[in-house]
Amino acid sequence: MEIALKDLPIFITLSWILIITPGPDIVYVITKGVSQGKKAGINSALGVAVGILVHTILAALGLSVILKTSILAFTVIKLFGAAYLVFLGLKSILASANTSAEKPLAISGNRHFLQGVFCNVLNPKVAIFFMAFLPQFVDTAQNSSPALGMIMLGSLFFGFTLLFLLTLALLSSQTSSYLNSRPGFAPLLTRISGIIMILLGVRLAFMQRN
Repeated sequence: MEIALKDLPIFITLSWILIITPGPDIVYVITKGVSQGKKAGINSALGVAVGILVHTILAALGLSVILKTSILAFTVIKLFGAAYLVFLGLKSILASANTSAEKPLAISGNRHFLQGVFCNVLNPKVAIFFMAFLPQFVDTAQNSSPALGMIMLGSLFFGFTLLFLLTLALLSSQTSSYLNSRPGFAPLLTRISGIIMILLGVRLAFMQRN
């Protein structure tokens, strides 16, 4: 068996503790849900969750080791991700000037989804985390496949994360419906969303590998 079943309850418990701990992904999904509504929140949540699958595959293939051992690779991915977040933030702030006072800026669901994927994948510390976390619960006895075990555990983590983020997206969108019914709130929410994205980008830029 690729997964150490006796440790599965511990894995599930730790996974949920990690998932519900406030972090950039939670802030990102809530921000999108509040500022742009249910569809934006749901698609952002889906994107972030899919990013976890990407990190799982990278960890299973051993590619995350590169980020863990190479300062250059870590720095390049980190700065690229930070620049992407700042770009999205500035774009939202500039777009808020063209947003009507009655409704938020309309952005396609696919774009929200892809933004969620990139925001998660371009965080090198998440890749290093999965490389360190998943192998601890993989049964390497009896010639089992560690890579397959990591993919199975990562998929379970993905399911938990998706459930939690979708719940946040739906709850935050309820706030969006109320706030956007207030005159002048739509452009303000878009602007606040942009500022939060920029702050997340700055945070990522100064994040240390250790």
